[in-house]
Amino acid sequence: VCGGTFTDPAGATANYANASNYTVTITPAVPGEVVTVTFTEFSTEFGFDALYVFDGPSTASPQIASTNNAGNVPGGLAGGYWGTTIPGPFISSDPSGSLTFRFRSDNFSNRPGWVANVTCGPPPQCVRPALPVVSSVTHNSAVIGWTENNGAASWELIAIPCGDTVPTA
Repeated sequence: VCGGTFTDPAGATANYANASNYTVTITPAVPGEVVTVTFTEFSTEFGFDALYVFDGPSTASPQIASTNNAGNVPGGLAGGYWGTTIPGPFISSDPSGSLTFRFRSDNFSNRPGWVANVTCGPPPQCVRPALPVVSSVTHNSAVIGWTENNGAASWELIAIPCGDTVPTA
């Protein structure tokens, strides 16, 4: 819930179970607000257990994907978050203000999982576009497209090396 903590199914003090298949949707109680989920701890089995993030009220909503391939995660969906790098934060741009998370783990090993803070509030003034598409990728260029959610007439794109910190200003 808004103002609360979001953890893996086992909670903040235990490892998640093997063969997890867990889905949760977080929706703001106040219409017009949006959910923000900020992870403070994250540890899943690299390449085998993944958390998937969807911008809306279900797993049919657009995925907010990582650059990870499908790995060996049950279900074979690319774009999951795994390992120990803290993902996000994630801010809904869906009209419902919701975010949906799905966690899948294999049958063999587990880790501590995650802890995240959940907040709700007015949408940011600069709303993230939906359905980003990258094509025509070469060693020094790419074509980037998206669906505009906010009627914006100008945009700012920031390209940083993988693993660098995203600038805040």
